[in-house]
Amino acid sequence: MANDDDALSSSRPWSQLPAEILAQVLHRINPNEEFTRFASVCMAWGAVAAKEPLSLPHQMPWLLLTEEDYPGEREGCDARSFYSLSEDKIHELDLPEACRRRCVGSTDGWLVTVGEAFEGEEMHVLNPVMRTRLPLPPQSTLVLPVEEYEFPVRLRARGYLGGEGSEEEVEALAALLAEEEAAEQDAGEVAEMGPQGDLILQ
Repeated sequence: MANDDDALSSSRPWSQLPAEILAQVLHRINPNEEFTRFASVCMAWGAVAAKEPLSLPHQMPWLLLTEEDYPGEREGCDARSFYSLSEDKIHELDLPEACRRRCVGSTDGWLVTVGEAFEGEEMHVLNPVMRTRLPLPPQSTLVLPVEEYEFPVRLRARGYLGGEGSEEEVEALAALLAEEEAAEQDAGEVAEMGPQGDLILQ
């Protein structure tokens, strides 16, 4: 009987179902538990999930687990493991776009991923549900303008002053530190941005 079920399921063209039928299915599922599964069935289902207006209640995010600790049960490098906080369960999604890449940030459902050193450490933003991957500029070109350094520079200035300085002293020292950093950048002494919090994403 299992062989009959396998043959039957492989003969059904799930990815070729009309979008109208998929939209009806989408509106009948439990959005908290099944929306991500629906969208990850295949590209066609993911496209319907992205286009169909659906009021999704707030749900806890899934956490992307490391490949080293959670390599998944499938052969090769096609799946990544995610942990669902609300279900206390690990899910595997087909996601070859995240293979041998580390996640360094996320926003609005998109992951910021960096490749391994031998691949040039190129950066991408990746939507794990839609499996859309967009390239980002090389890390070496991501230099923040001087005004973006204001907050970290002020913290460093306070540290140098031991928390004892007035606001005017903090401002003056922060301005000097910012000028020094800008001069170092102009001289080509820009520090390489790495995974230890050097890259600020908002």
